[in-house]
Amino acid sequence: MSNLSPVTPATDPTLAAEVDAQVTAWLDVAATKPVHPSAARLAAVLKDPRGLEFTVGFVDGVVRPEDTRVAARALRSLVTITPRFLPWHQRAALRVGALLSVVAPWFVIPVARRVLRHMVDHLLIDASDAQLGASIARMAASVSA
Repeated sequence: MSNLSPVTPATDPTLAAEVDAQVTAWLDVAATKPVHPSAARLAAVLKDPRGLEFTVGFVDGVVRPEDTRVAARALRSLVTITPRFLPWHQRAALRVGALLSVVAPWFVIPVARRVLRHMVDHLLIDASDAQLGASIARMAASVSA
């Protein structure tokens, strides 16, 4: 084991200046790029005080369970913490869906899952053996485009 301490920006002012210049250059380039709507939604989720809690609760409580009655119960509990980053029509749809889920979870839950999947589809890939190669190829093509 070496007795040498690692070089850090705190101990090397030249390195700190180089890191600062590189990050500033990256941020300047990024600022010229258009913001993808999904990136704006993700930023809004993280800015909202209940956004992350709602999103994790939705995925774990509504998307993951196989039993639609269990998912419907979770959907009804999430309505109380619906974040403001969602457009008014989606907040209203959640309230209506929560009410309908009492009598028709078999209808409401697949619709709710489909809407969420549409919102985050660009963040997900099929990692199954049969589809992983095609998923990676699609991502590579979108980056090079």
